[in-house]
Amino acid sequence: MGTRQFRRGRLFAVFACLSLIGPFIAVQVVASQVAAAAATASISIGIDNTTPSPCVSAPVGTLPPVCHNWTYDDYFPNGVTTPTITVHSGDVVAFNMSTRSPDALHTVTLLQPTETVTEALAAYPLAVPDTNPGEPAGQLELNPAVLSPTNPACGSSAATACPYDGSAHINSGALSPGAPPVYFQINAPAGTKVPFMCLIHPGMVGQLTVVTSTATASTQADLDTQATALYQTETAEAFAQESALTTAGAGHTTNPNGTTAWSVWAGANGLAAGGAPDPHVQLLEMLPSALTIKPGDTVTWTSTSLLEPHTITFPHSEATIGSAYDFAPQLCAGPTGPTPAAGPPPFFGCAGPPGSPTGFEVHLNPGPLGPTSITTPGTQATSGVIASFSLGGPVVSQTSFTFPTSNAISYQCTVHDHMYGAIYVAGAPGYRELAADGGVFAQGSSSFEGSTGSLKLNKPIVGGASTPDGKGYW
Repeated sequence: MGTRQFRRGRLFAVFACLSLIGPFIAVQVVASQVAAAAATASISIGIDNTTPSPCVSAPVGTLPPVCHNWTYDDYFPNGVTTPTITVHSGDVVAFNMSTRSPDALHTVTLLQPTETVTEALAAYPLAVPDTNPGEPAGQLELNPAVLSPTNPACGSSAATACPYDGSAHINSGALSPGAPPVYFQINAPAGTKVPFMCLIHPGMVGQLTVVTSTATASTQADLDTQATALYQTETAEAFAQESALTTAGAGHTTNPNGTTAWSVWAGANGLAAGGAPDPHVQLLEMLPSALTIKPGDTVTWTSTSLLEPHTITFPHSEATIGSAYDFAPQLCAGPTGPTPAAGPPPFFGCAGPPGSPTGFEVHLNPGPLGPTSITTPGTQATSGVIASFSLGGPVVSQTSFTFPTSNAISYQCTVHDHMYGAIYVAGAPGYRELAADGGVFAQGSSSFEGSTGSLKLNKPIVGGASTPDGKGYW
């Protein structure tokens, strides 16, 4: 699409090392609190799954639907929409994060047996006020308690699995693609149902059931079969939705002044059998990903995603990263306000450890910023977050921008690095001249689609009509 594809792995490298620096940003624990667990896991459960033909691996400029950028907001299997997952007290369960879902970010958070999703979200809000010195009033940051593990001294191996007895919830911290497995030892008594969820995607849930020592626990072969079936179903739903939206194309209506109002999609849910949306597979794509319009036209993006928020941010450029137009800039807190974080872990170039008044933090910028008229490829602007669900205030699921001048404009979602698109604004309005023999002469930006000038007609041509989208004629 004529723009660079860059990979900053915005927060992923940060989350990959949070377990190493967890003592700075979570309550410190001592080694004696870690359970003496089995040397190997009893069973393994997947987190997210493999995106087929991912855009991140495609040649620069490749756009959906040739490549795909999906995320599976699900566990494989989950024990809720799949058959019950049974374990014995003392068993170790490993949760494995997918390596092939480029924009994925999840947690595995084991709740207390009677704790609800609503109660867990109240205990772990994703966004919290940033109270460090020099911060503007109302500034939000990503909650360190969500992003970092509850107990950083456990969970890195089966031998050091985090113990769970049901008396308290325990959080893995944020897991990005390729993160190492997280291990939990289930020490709750028989009959206990162990709910688990992702604190970043509240609809992403699962459940384990503890059975007596004489009862048969789930085997890995059974779980693998269930996981494969679930993956195949959700992948088919993603293909179905992507195909449906691509076939439909951009909607458009003509305004009284002759310009066109276009409508496109910013993300979508999978399309289940029967036409119902399935939020457990999310299309992190602009559909259509490239759109050709005329000067003065307006484009409206609508998000129907039930678990993923998005932004429409101009331009798709490294200059956006860390700026006020970035949804989640990475910063160093300081006595007079934050500065960009520009160093490696564990301190990321900050004076203090993460979570401290001079340490690493991740701001949240959910609001719109900049103009709604994109005049040049370098115009900076963002819609702020659009989502089909409430983020604590009124639902804002649409945003619109106008394009007054001829240009090739790139844009992106700053929540998901590999979700981007292009708007091609054609040159000044053109026109066509029509000869009596059916010859067509295109002028300016008007396209030539053929003519009848070489044919013998029964009567001379006296007029013609353009197609509704202005790209052809009858």
